[in-house]
Amino acid sequence: MEDVFKYKCVKDICQKVAEFLEIDIHSVHPVANYFEENEPTVAKNTLSLMALWDVIQCGKRHIERKMEACLESD
Repeated sequence: MEDVFKYKCVKDICQKVAEFLEIDIHSVHPVANYFEENEPTVAKNTLSLMALWDVIQCGKRHIERKMEACLESD
């Protein structure tokens, strides 16, 4: 799981996604699904949780900025 970010093919795809969405590559998280497997794995769950954590933190920062802007305009 730790090595997923070291694979050139994964890095290249993440770079393309980052460029397409015009976001920082550190905001792109490779996540695998369970299309072919029925059993969850710690590695896939960890990648999914990392991505979910980043989405939540990004939303939190967005809300904080909006609240600050609202307070400043009053």
